[in-house]
Amino acid sequence: MTAARVSRLGAVLFLTLCSLCWVAPAAALDAREVIGELASYGDRSVGSEGSKKAAAFVAETFERLVPPEPFQGLGDEGQGRIVDTQPFRIPARRHFGSEISVENTGKRATLHPLIMNAVAPGTMPPGEPPRRVVYVGPGELKDFNGAEIQDAVVLMDLDSGKNWMNAAMLGARALIYLDDPAITESAPRWFFEDKLELTPIDFPRFWMPKAEAESLFGPMQDIEKGDLGVRVTLTNDIAWEDATAENVYCFIPGSDEQYEDQLVIFEAFYDSTGYVPGASPGADEAVSVARLLDLAEHFGRNPPKRNVLLLATSGHSQAQAGMREFVMALELSGRYARSYQMDLRNRAKTAADTVKALEREDPLDHSDQEAEQLARDAINQIIKTRVDKISTRLMRLRLLDRANVDSELLQTLADQRAQLRQLSWLSTYEGIPPADRERLMKIVPEALAEQQARRDDANRQVRMQRAASTVRSRFGGFQIAASISLHLSSHGDGVGSFDRGWLYDLRSDVNRARSYSDLDTYLMAANEELLNQGGPDLYRDTLRPSRLRTWQSYLPDQPDLAGEVPAMAGMIGLTMATLHDARPNWGTPYDTIEDVDFDYLEQQGEVVRHLAESMAGGDVPMRSPRPRKGIAMLTGRANLLRQGELFPDLPAQGTVVLCYQGDSRFYAMVDSMGFFRVAGLADRKHTNHKAILEPYRFDDTGRVQWAVDKAQTGLSAYRVKMVRSFMETDLVMFTCAQSNLFNTLEPRTFKYMTRIDLFDARTEAEPLRFWYSRLDTWASTINAIFVEPGVPFKAALSDTVLGRKMILLNASEEKPQGRGFLPADWPLIPYTAYQAARDMWHLVTPRLENLEEKGIVNNRLRALMDEGRAALEAAETAKSDMQWDVFMEKSRSSWAMATRVYNDVDKTQKDVLVGVLFYVALFAPFAYCMERLLFGYANIHKRILAFLGILVGIIGVIYAIHPAFQLTYSPLVVIIAFFIVGLSFLVSLIIFFRFEREMTELQRRSRHLKTSEISRFGAFMAAFTLGVSNLRRRPIRTALTAVTLIILTFTIMNFTAVKSVRQHSRTMFSDTAAYEGILLKNIGWKDMARESLNAARDMFHGKGIVAPRVWYVTPQDISRPHLVPVHKGDEIFSARGVVGLSEMEPQVSGLDATLTRGRWLREDERNAVVIPERMAQILNVDLSTPEGRRVEIWGMDFEVVGCFDAAEYERYRDLDGEPITPVIYPSESFMDVAQVEADTFESGEDLMSFQGRYEHIPAEQVVVMYHTALLAITKGGGGLGGGGRLKGIALKPHESQDVTELGRWLSDRFGLMLFVGDDEGTALYFAADQISYSGVPNIIIPLVISVLIVLNTMIGSVYERKGEIAVYTSVGLAPSHVSFLFVAESLAFAVISVVLGYLGAQTAAGFLAGTPIWAGMTANYSSMAGVAAMLLVMAVVLISVIYPSRVAANIAIPDVNRSWTMPDPKGNELTVTLPFLVKTSELGTAGGFLLDYYEAHRDISHGLFSSADMDYEFTTSKDLPEFARELSSDEDVCFTMTMRTWLAPFDFGVRQRVTLVFCPAEDYPGFRQIKVHLYREAGEHTVWRNLSKSFLNALRKQLLVWRSLEEKARMSYEEELREKLRKSEGWQPEHGFSGEGETA
Repeated sequence: MTAARVSRLGAVLFLTLCSLCWVAPAAALDAREVIGELASYGDRSVGSEGSKKAAAFVAETFERLVPPEPFQGLGDEGQGRIVDTQPFRIPARRHFGSEISVENTGKRATLHPLIMNAVAPGTMPPGEPPRRVVYVGPGELKDFNGAEIQDAVVLMDLDSGKNWMNAAMLGARALIYLDDPAITESAPRWFFEDKLELTPIDFPRFWMPKAEAESLFGPMQDIEKGDLGVRVTLTNDIAWEDATAENVYCFIPGSDEQYEDQLVIFEAFYDSTGYVPGASPGADEAVSVARLLDLAEHFGRNPPKRNVLLLATSGHSQAQAGMREFVMALELSGRYARSYQMDLRNRAKTAADTVKALEREDPLDHSDQEAEQLARDAINQIIKTRVDKISTRLMRLRLLDRANVDSELLQTLADQRAQLRQLSWLSTYEGIPPADRERLMKIVPEALAEQQARRDDANRQVRMQRAASTVRSRFGGFQIAASISLHLSSHGDGVGSFDRGWLYDLRSDVNRARSYSDLDTYLMAANEELLNQGGPDLYRDTLRPSRLRTWQSYLPDQPDLAGEVPAMAGMIGLTMATLHDARPNWGTPYDTIEDVDFDYLEQQGEVVRHLAESMAGGDVPMRSPRPRKGIAMLTGRANLLRQGELFPDLPAQGTVVLCYQGDSRFYAMVDSMGFFRVAGLADRKHTNHKAILEPYRFDDTGRVQWAVDKAQTGLSAYRVKMVRSFMETDLVMFTCAQSNLFNTLEPRTFKYMTRIDLFDARTEAEPLRFWYSRLDTWASTINAIFVEPGVPFKAALSDTVLGRKMILLNASEEKPQGRGFLPADWPLIPYTAYQAARDMWHLVTPRLENLEEKGIVNNRLRALMDEGRAALEAAETAKSDMQWDVFMEKSRSSWAMATRVYNDVDKTQKDVLVGVLFYVALFAPFAYCMERLLFGYANIHKRILAFLGILVGIIGVIYAIHPAFQLTYSPLVVIIAFFIVGLSFLVSLIIFFRFEREMTELQRRSRHLKTSEISRFGAFMAAFTLGVSNLRRRPIRTALTAVTLIILTFTIMNFTAVKSVRQHSRTMFSDTAAYEGILLKNIGWKDMARESLNAARDMFHGKGIVAPRVWYVTPQDISRPHLVPVHKGDEIFSARGVVGLSEMEPQVSGLDATLTRGRWLREDERNAVVIPERMAQILNVDLSTPEGRRVEIWGMDFEVVGCFDAAEYERYRDLDGEPITPVIYPSESFMDVAQVEADTFESGEDLMSFQGRYEHIPAEQVVVMYHTALLAITKGGGGLGGGGRLKGIALKPHESQDVTELGRWLSDRFGLMLFVGDDEGTALYFAADQISYSGVPNIIIPLVISVLIVLNTMIGSVYERKGEIAVYTSVGLAPSHVSFLFVAESLAFAVISVVLGYLGAQTAAGFLAGTPIWAGMTANYSSMAGVAAMLLVMAVVLISVIYPSRVAANIAIPDVNRSWTMPDPKGNELTVTLPFLVKTSELGTAGGFLLDYYEAHRDISHGLFSSADMDYEFTTSKDLPEFARELSSDEDVCFTMTMRTWLAPFDFGVRQRVTLVFCPAEDYPGFRQIKVHLYREAGEHTVWRNLSKSFLNALRKQLLVWRSLEEKARMSYEEELREKLRKSEGWQPEHGFSGEGETA
């Protein structure tokens, strides 16, 4: 037995004795005392004093409950019980105090800021001027009527949803929420969370109890909405700081040596969520850590067999920051940890050495060069920062009007900057002038303070890294059996285990079922053991996947769970969470100890204690495969690029880095050296989401001071794809000024604007440096734009790539292009919708008038513009009257119409320009045809000059007469650019075809083959050139035909018109209507933005009733319903859906008629529900007593006010013919976001696709609650996660309104599905732009006449040129080529006629428009009209030439490109005469070419054939074979070739003897025709016949190739044949070669 084993045995014996002798504490741990103690701190949010006290309390309690004595000598090294902390950096908003003081009365009160912005602190520094106070109740726009909101402090009820945006949009400085406990206390969390804003907007919001407000302003019930007539001063001292948080852990060594290498971790958070700093007691949030301390007491009394680590973490509200830091400490490799720690030490040493250098008696002393260099570097950093500040100030001053600029101040600042720069250029401080020394010494204190801060920060991080290394050294060597986190509350109806939550959005292919199946079985067995002992039945099997129910349905609050982190790290990580509890008080001032259910807490604790004991001491399954590891860390640097500097070298210390991954938000802060790290992200194998960074540095006033330079940083640096476990990035920051936009919701479709283009108003180009807040959150209609100070910007936003929907220019009638928005003057752009409408009308009105002046008139656009400008005038009137609801509705309406007009005008201008450019593209072939027709120069230089002269002339004409060039800013540039693009395309084609030709030739050479065919493009061009040249030979016929087609083009252009018409359509959907009204919804029940409900209310105010349709949805799984347990006492009913309706629903659909008892919902009755009668019977609901009406849903109390008949409810259909219940997609397997799609987040549309087939949840399983209550139950209060979603809006017009006309108007106003119910039934209304082509009947007869004229002309031309066709065929020209000669002539006619006709039409329009002669004609400038005219004329010409070209082809001899019939063989012989003629003098070149071709196939195993035994000779007719002697005389010179060939496929064994003879032609004296004789020597007869056809076709193609060769190439083959005959001493006749007595 080893010494270690003896030591361990002794420790076990000692532990046994201690267990027998140890006296327990006098009293057991009291959960009430623990929760009371933690809640007494008032606020335990990260960075608060309460958080520090809580950490100390937990550590002290660990020490007390787990005394060291029983565990001495246990553990790997006998260290026994360990209680320690792991400090880590975490950014936190530190609140130092807020106050409100009322002017005149002197009353003061403490304020509590509301932390409901993802990153902006909401600071209000001292010195703010007194401001008016306006009370607006629930904060709808109508509640603001009659009050001036600009720079006011707004009082608003907490029960107001996102209406705070109305106050911010109208220009309020701050907002105070008044909290009435009578309304809020039922579900306070949702009243806070629905106000979350992700965009960094400087709009402080505060929380104040109603009682405190009454002490300042008097009884609220006596106060009317509007200006209260008092002024208040607000201060809010809150700022981001680099805080230190602590994980507190207690290690309890196990007593059983067989488990000595195993560790079980139990984790719980001890801090609280702080929506209201200083007023977030977090009593119910303390339940988890209370249970953890209970486990400490239990294991302190009952030592576990396994090693146990009790871990109390901090920062759970920041994406489980504490757990992420702890797990990363375990997971960091030793090499990385050592490298990181060494880097920190080096930083600390450098900073310490610099501090010493600056603390010398003479910091500028140069005797110690190393110290001097450190001091100089530190001083230069301060100098650069000062230069940056002076440069920024100078830039701002120089942008002011010269009359307002202090020239002396400018000179002073410039001199200061020059002096500072000279100091920074010093290479040594030796011998510097006294004045410079004095300036440097003034800088030393600031440099010293900066370096001391760097030293302290580096030392602090070194200590933290040592703590992390200690964690790894202590626990990294254990095999972690499981890591179990606690996420408990004192309500709900059970406990379940989960391996996933909402921290990571996992890919659909991440399946951990195998990893957790054995553990799930073990836990269920342990629970069964507890039940057998009489324990509570609370544990549920939630870890095992179920087809009946989603795991998400157990957790309605959709929390981030700490157990997700170890699971992501490849451990068995899970979370034990309370089920069916929405945790409605967490994070709010209402989370007090009075609301904690201690009876349920004790039962829950018994379950957790028993399961924990089983995990710590039982036979936990350890053989299951571990989850795939996917945890990752992102580290980076953030440096500021200062003015005048080339490189960003100033660490952006204090910058808050907000990191999105999916819907989760991770925070980090840049340290003194410019570094930051985000630990615990998921890698690409586990999630498709990138790490999206939004870094901001805030100044003392709470506004953004530094932001990321989007261009210099680069997309991949701030949207990081986590492809590895450790990723790095670099961010370039710049000094910025901020401006905020509101209402960035597309006014017609209510889609979020996800695209933006920014412009520097001075240059109309992209700003040199800029940033804008994330647009693709799908949760915010506010955007923040950041540019350099003094840079005016313009912006264009859209929801698609197809057009711009919001344009912001700061335009005026004098300057419609706009002056841009200077952020110093426009820190926010209030009334953004109004500003967009105003700017867009200023921009588009001159453009539309310009089009009309040029004769381009669109009555539809003119009517829309008149209507839109009238709406804008009405908005301005409402604005002056402070009727804000009317103002915003008219602004949105005007903006919607301005958007349509702008895009249509823009499209029209582009269309006109494209139309003329299309014809400009025809000018090149037109100029070529005209040169051939008019001049026909043979000299290439004259030909080019004539071509260019015609081209320039025709461009000059169109430039002068066409309005397109007057609509562009630089018409000449457009033409030049067009031709540059055209020439570039032409050159690219030349290079491409040349490359293709060369590659083809190389391939053929490698195969020893010759070219088998002529280029089709070359044949086409040759035919076209020949056809055009032929036109000049018949000038009168050509001119008359061209005039006919020119008149036709003129007629088409001026007597037809292409128009865009707004078509209102009405498609009957049903013969009956559920009610008279209107239903707005998206296709496929896609979500509608919550802001669209307010927009509909504003638009319909005074015209009718608005009733929303809201569902509860879980986007993680759309194939199954979300179960909603409804409790009453011991009874439970699992509903499958929740619908949110309003008190107006009975007046719209009459749904209250389905009630069997009770009543419908009333206004703002948030705690009321209406349930099916069957559900009420099962739950024993009694409406006659308050207790009988009470039910519990998701841990919240609701009152049942009515019951409905489910069957009758389902018979009530909405206007779309569907019941008013949620839907699911049962046949849809949820599709994950693909990586390519996730990469398009910045410009993307929807990332999830699902089928259109769905089914409604039965009404008997649906709960109806008030719509605002359901909308509030949403993770993040907006487009994040699941929860209440707006699905449709029903409108019931007043009797004075015509529903049909209203439907037509709304179909134009909105781009949604629009169902309209009236007396005739239900119809689907929609409006769309359609193309109308008028005047077509006017041109039918001219078209027919033109066809006949051209047909007659071309037929006559064919029969006149029969002899010419014969010559073409005699030289081997294909019939298709001959046919195309006539097609080319017709195309030339078409090009010339189309261009001249178009010019004539445009010239006539320019000179005659408006005169009596022009009556009945139209000026057609659209591209569609131009293309249509060209296509019609070309169609006329081509139709007319079809028959003549076929006649010409039939006259020609069929050639290689036409199918032919091979004669049947006679036995084993086949003789063929090829339709190809060769002059006698060409026998040498033709024979040499074919000889080279067949020799290239000698003895090869690929290709069409292989040749051998080749012989060739010149001979006289008398020596010809018998088959070739028929027309020969004895003196005729002939050429003969013989060979043996094997035909492919060679497996068939086909061999033949080939004899090829050039013999005298039958009808053409002096020419030689080609006869081929084939004799089958081997192979099957039918196969030989079929393969011989391919062989002969190849020969015919080679003859055509020979004909197309240049003279030089032909002569090379002749010389090769001469050389071969010379070597073989063969006969070389006098007449067989070129230039030797050619026969006529």
